[in-house]
Amino acid sequence: MLASRIIMKYGVDAVREVCVEKQDISDPEIDWAKLFRHVARDQVTIELGDGEYAIAQIVPVQKSVSTKQFASIMSSLPSFGDDCEAFAQDIETIRESFKEDIDPWAS
Repeated sequence: MLASRIIMKYGVDAVREVCVEKQDISDPEIDWAKLFRHVARDQVTIELGDGEYAIAQIVPVQKSVSTKQFASIMSSLPSFGDDCEAFAQDIETIRESFKEDIDPWAS
């Protein structure tokens, strides 16, 4: 694959530069909705420019964990069991200790 060869020879930043598409904002025919769908669907970065100057980038949102994966992770965690009440009491004690009116800026 071209991207992996570029990374090996020039590093990750070189791939980012190659993968950036350019769009001149002075083009009156820009279909903004189509442009944003393209970025989301194809996971590409589009550099918006005014002539030869770059002024902004449209980048895809980095997806981290799906809802299904999150549910799987949460279900794999150990339960509190009998310690649940003690843990809840510890949390409440900590919260109560922060309710005091302490002025951190007082001298």
